[in-house]
Amino acid sequence: MHYRLARIVDSVTADNFKEKSDEILRFLSMPHGHISGVYSLINQANYMIGKGRNKLTDEELREALRWEIDTSLQQLETYGPIKRANLKRVAK
Repeated sequence: MHYRLARIVDSVTADNFKEKSDEILRFLSMPHGHISGVYSLINQANYMIGKGRNKLTDEELREALRWEIDTSLQQLETYGPIKRANLKRVAK
């Protein structure tokens, strides 16, 4: 993970989640389809925090974000659009 992205994730709390999640998405600047897991986690956490149902501690929230970002970027690198384009060309 990029050090600036890691610093943003490390500063996330339930109180500043909305602002920091917007910052994370701006930093990643990828279409929804490429990092849909990150968008899903952010939307779910925003809903839970907004409704007062958040059961996660700040550290658990940060760890979930770290894991989802790392996993999404790794899958994008392995199976991303460029890789799929190469597979489609071979399949023809």
